[in-house]
Amino acid sequence: MGSNTGIEEFVFITGIRDTMDQLQFHVATPIIVNQAVPWQTDITVMTSYAARSVYLQSQNGADVDRLLFPTSGGITVTETVPAMGGKTTAAISATSYAELDADGAVLAGGCVTDLNSLQLFLQQGSATFQKPNTPDNGSDRPWVKMVPADQFGKLVPLTN
Repeated sequence: MGSNTGIEEFVFITGIRDTMDQLQFHVATPIIVNQAVPWQTDITVMTSYAARSVYLQSQNGADVDRLLFPTSGGITVTETVPAMGGKTTAAISATSYAELDADGAVLAGGCVTDLNSLQLFLQQGSATFQKPNTPDNGSDRPWVKMVPADQFGKLVPLTN
C-alpha cells in the first residue's frame, strides 16, 4: 500500500481516434498510490466514487447513443502531486466494456469493446491536455482533458 496523497478526485476524458466516442475515467478519494483499484462494475451502485469508467459512443457528436460500462479492469495511480505543475501518473489495466440494460445486466447482442492498457501522464496546469476545437477526423490528434467531477458521464462537446 502507498500513502494517501490528499488528492480528493480527478476525472479525465480521452477522445477515441477517428470517432466522436469518449472514454471517461473518475477516480476519487482516497487515492492511494501504487494500489490497484478495480473499476466499479455494478451500474446500480453509481453513488460509489471509488473508481468509475464509462465508454460513451456518439454517432452524431451531440448525443450519447450507447453507454458501455466496465465489466473488469482497474487503475493504479503511481504518483500524484496537486500543486501547479504537479504530475499524475497512472496505469489502466486491461478493461472490458459492455452495453448494459436498465437493470445493469449485459445486453444480449449489445456493443462490447476492450481496452488493452493505457499509461497516463497528466500535468496540472499544462495546456498540453486540452482538446482540439474539432474532432480528430483521422488527422492523428487524439485529445485528453481533465474535467470537473460533475461532467463525468456527459459527452464533452468538441467546441470550446
